[in-house]
Amino acid sequence: MTTRQTGLPPVLLVAEDDDALRTLLSALLRRNFKGYEVIACADGVDADLADVRLREQGRDIALVLSDLVMPRMDGLELFGRIAERDPHCSLVILTGEAAVESAVASLRLGVEDYLTKPFTERELVHALARHLERRRLRRANERLARELVFTYRFVSRLVEAALDRMSDSLTDVLELPTVGDDRRRDILAGRRALDQLARAYRIAPGAGGVAEPSEVLTLQALVEGCVRGALTAHEYREDRVTVQAPERSVNLSVDAAGARVALTQLIENALEQGPGRAEIALLGEGRNWPAGFSDEDVPTAVRQELAHGHVAVSVRNTAGLTRDDEAYIRRVLEGRPEAQDRFRGLGLPLARLYATILGGQIIFQWRPSRSEVTFTLVLPRVTEPLPERRGGPR
Repeated sequence: MTTRQTGLPPVLLVAEDDDALRTLLSALLRRNFKGYEVIACADGVDADLADVRLREQGRDIALVLSDLVMPRMDGLELFGRIAERDPHCSLVILTGEAAVESAVASLRLGVEDYLTKPFTERELVHALARHLERRRLRRANERLARELVFTYRFVSRLVEAALDRMSDSLTDVLELPTVGDDRRRDILAGRRALDQLARAYRIAPGAGGVAEPSEVLTLQALVEGCVRGALTAHEYREDRVTVQAPERSVNLSVDAAGARVALTQLIENALEQGPGRAEIALLGEGRNWPAGFSDEDVPTAVRQELAHGHVAVSVRNTAGLTRDDEAYIRRVLEGRPEAQDRFRGLGLPLARLYATILGGQIIFQWRPSRSEVTFTLVLPRVTEPLPERRGGPR
C-alpha cells in the first residue's frame, strides 16, 4: 500500500498533547496498521504544519486522529484547516467524557467519528479500520467510475469507427452498376439502421469525449487543456508538470475530443509512474521545437514524421521500468496485447485507439541508462496558420 506520487506508505497523523497517551497511540497504530506510517504531533499547530509539509512532499494523509482539547490549536480548528486542503481526509476525534457534547457537535462539521477516553485497543483499532476501509472503497469506486467512463468512450468510438467504415462500404456498393432497385432499397435501409446505431452509441455532448468534427486549433491550447484535466481529475500537483513550446505557434486540424482523450491518458500515465515530473514538449513540423531541444531529445521515428509535415506532443518522465513493463507497453502500442495484459488498465490502450482513429500514432522510447520514458503522440499534418497567441508556455 503505497502512494502513487512518492512510493511511500500513506500516513496516519496523530495530534495529542498528553505525552504518555501520544506514545501509547503511536505504538498501537504501528502495531495494528502495518501498511501505514504513523506520525505523532504534540498539539494542533504541530499537526497542522506536519500536514502541510507532508502534502507538499506528495504524501497521502489517510487519516487524522486528534485530541479535542489541546493548547495553541484545538482539534476542531485543526480539522477545519485539514478539511480545506483535503475534503476527503478521514477525521477522527478523541475526547474526554466532559466534552462529549462538543465531540458530537463536531460530527456536523465534517468529523467522521469520535472516541471517548478511556478506550480499549480493540475499540480504537475497530473504529480506525472501519474508516480506512471506507476510504479504500471510496477510492476504488472512484477508480471504477473513471474506468467505466473510459470503457464507454472506448466502445463508443470503436463502434462508431466500425459503423462509419461499414457505411462507406455500403456507399461503394450502391455505386456499382449491377445493383438492382430492390438491392438498392435494402442497402439504403441498412445505411439508415447503421446511422441510428451510430447515434445511439455516440457520446452525449458535454461528456468529454464527444466525436467532434475536425477543427483548427493550436497545439498549445490542446496541451494546456489536457494538463488541466489530468491535474483536476486526480488532484496532482501543478509543479509536477512542465510544458515547453516552440517560438512559432503549432497549428493542426484534428478531432479535438479524440486528441484530448489520447493526450490526457499519456499525461496521466506519466504522472502515475512515480515521483518524477512530466515534461511535455510541443513539436512542430520540421524543426519547430522548444529552445534547447536537440535531435537527441527527439526519437528518430518522431523526427521522420515531423519531416513529413506532422506535429507531435512528447510526454517524458523518469520511471524505473523493468523489461516486463517495456514488453507490455510495446505490445499495447503495436496492437497485440496478450491475455495477461488486460488488467493493466485502459490508459495506454485508450491512448493508442484514439491516436489510431485520429490517423496518428504513439511512439515509445525507453532509455534504461537514464531510466527515462517518453511517449510521443504524433498527429496529422498542420493546416493554415492561425493568429499568433500571446503569452508563453504554462
